[in-house]
Amino acid sequence: CADPSVLSVDVVAALLQHGAQPNARDAKGNAPLRLVLGHLVAAAEAGEDVDKAGADGAPPLAVRVVEAAKVLVAFGARTDIADSNGQTAAALIATLGLSTLPAQLDAAAAAYKAKTFPRNATFGGLSHHKVGSTMQADASSPSCTLCAGSPWSFTNRRHHCRACGGLVCGACSSKKWPLHDPASKKREG
Repeated sequence: CADPSVLSVDVVAALLQHGAQPNARDAKGNAPLRLVLGHLVAAAEAGEDVDKAGADGAPPLAVRVVEAAKVLVAFGARTDIADSNGQTAAALIATLGLSTLPAQLDAAAAAYKAKTFPRNATFGGLSHHKVGSTMQADASSPSCTLCAGSPWSFTNRRHHCRACGGLVCGACSSKKWPLHDPASKKREG
């Protein structure tokens, strides 16, 4: 089975500190967020009970789907972008019958748009790591490294992410995951 330690927070943070591009894709075209699924696969292959309810009585599938969706939308993930089959996340949610999720996602999206989501929030162990400031060259990407949207143009301008140095479009430029250095007295964000 896959070794989850290979994808540990410390390994990822070290790679980022040494200039790894957080939006780079692997040989199969997968983005880093998709690698998170590797932890779930490794735990299941190791024999973890995939139906064992947590302390709140909810099964992992129900909890993780909602948590993942809320975190992604809270950081500005759009539910209206279609996949290669033309299906949007919003349509998939409706198809799966997750009746309470749309309201929760709407609240997270509203908080993001109103800028009430705490910009200095950190998740997991990433709060103690700081990312380097290597900027991606302007000509290195024909479109946004986050959403792979339309090519750069006069109306779709490129922006450099100050956290990772990647090239992002205007719609994605405010989506950031600030990483804090505990030795620093001044907080980023």
